[in-house]
Amino acid sequence: MSRNRGFTSLNECINPIYFDVWGHFVTVKECIRHCFFIIKQKAYRRISQHGHVNLILHDFTTTSRETVGYIHQLCMELVTAEKDIEIIIGTEKWNKNDIVVKFVPFSLQRGKYCIPVGWQDNEKDYSWQQVIDNPQYYSSSSTDVNVWPPLEYQKLAHLEKINQMQQKINQMQQKINQIQQTIAAHN
Repeated sequence: MSRNRGFTSLNECINPIYFDVWGHFVTVKECIRHCFFIIKQKAYRRISQHGHVNLILHDFTTTSRETVGYIHQLCMELVTAEKDIEIIIGTEKWNKNDIVVKFVPFSLQRGKYCIPVGWQDNEKDYSWQQVIDNPQYYSSSSTDVNVWPPLEYQKLAHLEKINQMQQKINQMQQKINQIQQTIAAHN
């Protein structure tokens, strides 16, 4: 696998190859929120049938702090709003009404009650510029159908380009430092 890592940001773009399985969401954050919504709806059904439900969460600390924090925030909002839900860290059901939530990388197959937390594929990172260049895959929240790309996407594409340029500058600075150290060592 050429890409085997957790998300670096909740604003990472999702490659359209995953849309049919995970929903047509542009960002990782939107997809996580949707997956959590599905789990929440199932929890509410179980509460209405049985009076209580446990959400069993697999350990998912192998992803970014931002992702862990966002999922934790969603869980806390749910527990605060609904007193008949308990969050348990583990892998096994305690009883038949429990919901086991798995944290998985994006793939072309999606399990039941899964939330994506990273990448494990041979795809390259999908960029905001690619999102802008491929409007056929994305719907705009704008009321004017002739407005593409949305301003938010343009801003994210510009930030992405700035970050890429900064990385190149840092790499060049490291090379310059190495050359200067080599010259100083020979003098």
